[in-house]
Amino acid sequence: MKSGKVAAAVSIACAVLVVSACSDDVVEPAADSVVVSETASELSVADQLAGTSERPEGFPDEIPVVPGSYMEYTSPVKDSVGLEVTGATEASFDDAVELLKDGGFDVRSAPTAPDETLRTATFANDTFEVGITGVSVADMHRLTYHVVFSQ
Repeated sequence: MKSGKVAAAVSIACAVLVVSACSDDVVEPAADSVVVSETASELSVADQLAGTSERPEGFPDEIPVVPGSYMEYTSPVKDSVGLEVTGATEASFDDAVELLKDGGFDVRSAPTAPDETLRTATFANDTFEVGITGVSVADMHRLTYHVVFSQ
């Protein structure tokens, strides 16, 4: 059941990431003019996408993540949290795989080949199941973690 939750989260994230990665040219001009009000301050979309050095609230410290800035990824799966690494590089997916292996996580589904545009892998330990998704399109890279709490 837990593996099904991770698979569902990874599948949904893959679809969202592929669509959004392909649509950056359309969204980029509009992003400069959009302003979102948040607690009496205004942040541009570009500022929001920059992320922070802090992990999102509720994202477990026990999950090793690649260095960078982070944004919360709202997972549609119950008992789960997500995180997107902003400013990901071509090496980020492979680095994430190694960090999870070195952190004591067992491989549940092997990482897809490096020549793929969309890469996925899942890992688990006694407490968490972690799915990672990497998307690379036209020198743009995204890395997302999906964490399901084992029950």
